[in-house]
Amino acid sequence: EAVEAAAARGGLEPACKVCEEEVAKTCYEEAEKDHPDHNGTDATGGPTPCRECVAEFQDLGGCRPLLAGDEEGLERVMTNSSVTDERCGHCEEEAYKSCLAEEGRSLHEVCEVCVAQAMDHGGCEAHAAGNQTRLEEIAH
Repeated sequence: EAVEAAAARGGLEPACKVCEEEVAKTCYEEAEKDHPDHNGTDATGGPTPCRECVAEFQDLGGCRPLLAGDEEGLERVMTNSSVTDERCGHCEEEAYKSCLAEEGRSLHEVCEVCVAQAMDHGGCEAHAAGNQTRLEEIAH
């Protein structure tokens, strides 16, 4: 259902860029099915405290341009505010989670769509080959 909705919108969610870990995990699991002796690692990070940055970002109206993938709109929101890359750049995933929650959606469901689309378009092969250019093409 979510995959059809994304296709109807004409492409991947802007939030897909924070789904890289989900794509990597799914690709790793697929590789394990084909090559059970594969010896890879799954890098995960701990939670980052970002409440203050995300709250301010939302108060400034940042969710609309973030979810639309509107880089110019994001730049306008962040100009002359304390929500800077230096201070809050590490909170991108938390911002997506919070903004999606305002719409009654979750990053998990968005990432499921991203993973499905990445797999359908050669994302695992590009990921395994370290082909960042191809991964960016798939994401756009």
